[in-house]
Amino acid sequence: MTFRDNVFPARRNGHSSGGDALPFGVNGPHVGTNGRERSEQQTILEHAVHSSVGAFVLTDLSGVIEYANDAFSRLTGYSSEEVLGKHTRMFSSGMQDREFYTELWCTILSGATWSGELRNRKKDGTLYWEAMTVSPVVIEGRVVKFIATKMDITKQKTIQQELLEARENANRASALKDAFLGTISHEIRTPMNVILGFADLLEQQYSAVIDPHDKFYFSSIREASQRLLRTLDLMVNVSSAVSGNYQCVFEEHDITEVVERMVHQFTPAAHDKRLFLEFRPTENIVLARIDRYAFEQSLQNLLDNAIRFTHDGGVFVTVQRREHSLCIEIFDTGEGMSQEFLSRVFEPFNQEDIGLSRRYEGVGLGLSLTKRYIELCHGSITVQSEKGKGTRFTVHLPLAA
Repeated sequence: MTFRDNVFPARRNGHSSGGDALPFGVNGPHVGTNGRERSEQQTILEHAVHSSVGAFVLTDLSGVIEYANDAFSRLTGYSSEEVLGKHTRMFSSGMQDREFYTELWCTILSGATWSGELRNRKKDGTLYWEAMTVSPVVIEGRVVKFIATKMDITKQKTIQQELLEARENANRASALKDAFLGTISHEIRTPMNVILGFADLLEQQYSAVIDPHDKFYFSSIREASQRLLRTLDLMVNVSSAVSGNYQCVFEEHDITEVVERMVHQFTPAAHDKRLFLEFRPTENIVLARIDRYAFEQSLQNLLDNAIRFTHDGGVFVTVQRREHSLCIEIFDTGEGMSQEFLSRVFEPFNQEDIGLSRRYEGVGLGLSLTKRYIELCHGSITVQSEKGKGTRFTVHLPLAA
């Protein structure tokens, strides 16, 4: 039994027994009433289906296979002769339940098209995923056959599963990391506060008998403890910002006032190094909607870096309104950075000086966290620098509506 015998009704006197309608639910193009012309049309359609790269199978109303093209054989491993007269259940993998097939059959018997994904079994027993569309063949308002087109999507499903597993593994790793950081934060912060507290108490209680030259022991304890706490805070904050666990609270603030207050906090540190710290606002009041904690942490990191890496001159801070944004600039006359390092300055755990011989403390998280916080405030940050000529950080924030 051939494809032509099943798909195209028997012809009598140059006309098909089913009238002019092709059994695909649509009327085929008519080039005339000449029987030879219509036969050529059907032959073309037959060859098109037979040579299609998509698997194609025709069944009767009960699901018995009456035709399968070469692509179907390549998909399942069965030849056309092996499947003709067999029910489509021969490919069942048992992975779909009764409700799945009930919904499929109810859909196509009603005259509607069904589309979906299912897992079937090849001749050699291999399981594979296929995307299938089953359409009823309707002649004169009556469903007479079913046409199914199939496509092997095993690779796509495998990739999807691998991506899903990778996401789940990443989520588990992230949760484990957060739990680890939370535990470390508690286990380090608690004894460190005890160390700081008792160091201050000992210094006060025995100040009268301590040699003045030995008092630096206590200042060293404080500095080392505070350094460790700063590193811990940076690690926890970076983890929170990057993982998306940080919850922003947006409020309208006068940026001029916020920046000025922060500059005043760093004035003593600048004076200790005999540097100037100059604030130059061009606007009295400039409003922006920000998360205040995120913005202040960013500004604190930028000012701290500017003073730390400047040994002569000082730091200028400006606030000005642009056409569509607010611009904050922190410019220092310090060491500057190489062009090679500028390309990765906002990457975490990055420092220009590396190794045990580096001149400055820290773990290279400050600027990475700064960039993330600025982005959480819907802003952006850029940097310009040159070795020996200082550094300029520019922060852009959207103006309040």
